[in-house]
Amino acid sequence: MLFRSKVIAPETHSALEAGTQLTIIDIVVAVRNEELNIPRFINEVRSLKIPEAVQLRFLFIEDSSTDGTVELLRNSALQDSDIHYYSLANPFGQVGALSMGLAQATGDAVIMMDVDEGHPVGLLPAMIRHFLDGMDIVQCVRRASPKRAAHRRLGTHGFNFLLWVLTGFRTSTQNVYFRLVSRPVCEEILRNPRNFHFLRITFIDRAGLKVQRLYFNSDERRFGASKYSFLRLLHLSIYAVLSVVSIPRFTLWLLVLGAFAILLWFSGAWPAAVAVFAFMLVLVVKFVSMCREDLLGRLKVLEHS
Repeated sequence: MLFRSKVIAPETHSALEAGTQLTIIDIVVAVRNEELNIPRFINEVRSLKIPEAVQLRFLFIEDSSTDGTVELLRNSALQDSDIHYYSLANPFGQVGALSMGLAQATGDAVIMMDVDEGHPVGLLPAMIRHFLDGMDIVQCVRRASPKRAAHRRLGTHGFNFLLWVLTGFRTSTQNVYFRLVSRPVCEEILRNPRNFHFLRITFIDRAGLKVQRLYFNSDERRFGASKYSFLRLLHLSIYAVLSVVSIPRFTLWLLVLGAFAILLWFSGAWPAAVAVFAFMLVLVVKFVSMCREDLLGRLKVLEHS
């Protein structure tokens, strides 16, 4: 099992003695070279005022760090029974690591976030209160800020517009994966392998789900630096589109591209037609592989606690 026998912190005793059921919430964080940020993050979370009958547990998924992150997590887990970690043998990226964390979390709810203050720790008490009030999803939404670098703002707007045109999926109220999800929602996310590449909830507005959105301002990350190069962002963008597009819309893409390729062929531009057909084949192969992919099965763990 991932988690050791539950150790009840002193502050939860009174709640349990009064007959209140303990609510366990796992905070899942993917980390790479975050040796300096992890202690600060844990201390900030520990300083928050949360309901007495709530127990927070940390689950760090370490992905190919080259600093002292693994040793730090190992020592932290030995000292605190509410801190756990998985160290992956091969790099799978932030979203893959988070997906691993979702699969290993066992709490009543799961919070996905970063450690670098791009996702404000101060929102956690409100997220927890909304969950205790019956929300299935508490989705944090980052407000656009004119203080953010111009190229980052333009890139974000351009990507969101292209994603909407190609898939019909709007990210305006789901522009970050910083969210709390209930146990049933977590399990539904894990049932679709395509989610392991983008971690957006395509069923968030489905009838019957109770959703609360929390808005926050964030100019730039306060600690650490982005791990995404241009090529990694491009790769993520391609996977993002294929992750959220519906099968009917994907089929429509192929029909349009196929018609365009045939037109090129009969117009004498056969090299261009062959290129379009090849592109269609790549899309189909990638889409089918994402639908059948066993990403979690390929994740190998070096150590965990």
